[in-house]
Amino acid sequence: MSKRGNGEGSIYQAASGRWRGVVDLGWKNGKRDRRYLTGFNWWSQHFDRGGVDGKASGVDEGVDGQVADEVAGCAVALTDAPRGADAQIEDVLTKEEALALIAGCRGTTLGATVICTLGTGLRRGEVLGLTWSEIDLDEETANVVQTLSRRKGKGLVTSEPKTERSRRVVPLPAFAIAAFREQRARQAAERLAAGPEWIDTGFVFTTPKGTPLDPDNVTTRFADLTERLGLGRRRFKSLRHSCATTMLAAGVPLEVVSRTLGHAGLEITANIYARVLPPAQRDAADRIQEALGAS
Repeated sequence: MSKRGNGEGSIYQAASGRWRGVVDLGWKNGKRDRRYLTGFNWWSQHFDRGGVDGKASGVDEGVDGQVADEVAGCAVALTDAPRGADAQIEDVLTKEEALALIAGCRGTTLGATVICTLGTGLRRGEVLGLTWSEIDLDEETANVVQTLSRRKGKGLVTSEPKTERSRRVVPLPAFAIAAFREQRARQAAERLAAGPEWIDTGFVFTTPKGTPLDPDNVTTRFADLTERLGLGRRRFKSLRHSCATTMLAAGVPLEVVSRTLGHAGLEITANIYARVLPPAQRDAADRIQEALGAS
């Protein structure tokens, strides 16, 4: 394998057998700033231990498969990372807060929307723009092909995702799959109750009449929900940030996180979440093992 140039990163297998991503963020205070990320199944280690309903949900193979595919076929490159102050990340949920939110919102009209967003990291418009034709519960994936927004003078409209990388297939953790199934059952009951007034739009998340949810209303209702649960008034975007920081804290490679979030480039992910990347203590131990373990 040829030597990598300056500013490039890599993904390699450590002596421990775990895959590690190395990202070069350039020079800082006279020293090269490198970040090390170790990949494993993040949801099974964090939010997915008991499943949505408190029952054992098993290990989510979807993310592990994605990680394996990425580490086998990708080399991380970060040559033009934005410089300057990191973007502010507000309202990130702790693990305890996320678990409380999942338990508290389950069964509510907004519950499935919240749980699925937390489990996928989708943008508000992306999750509200999902249609059942793009959800494959057997393959445990969601295909992001459009976004829903309200435009002045036009009402609710769908449009293409922000960038080409925003068009993506996102693996679903087990608790999100359970939430999608619950939403399908809830929607079927609402369809029956609405009778001839039901409007078949095909959207996953709808009003009791079948029309898509208004993004601004969802934001307000979410803040009301978190306040009612004792979590303060949170932004809906906190779900996306919480998903991302959970992945990074669990050691999921930055490239995989970036693709899951649909960022236009790896440098965007690195710039936004630079301050929440996990410490390199484990990497230091593995480096000692690689250097001295065979001696």
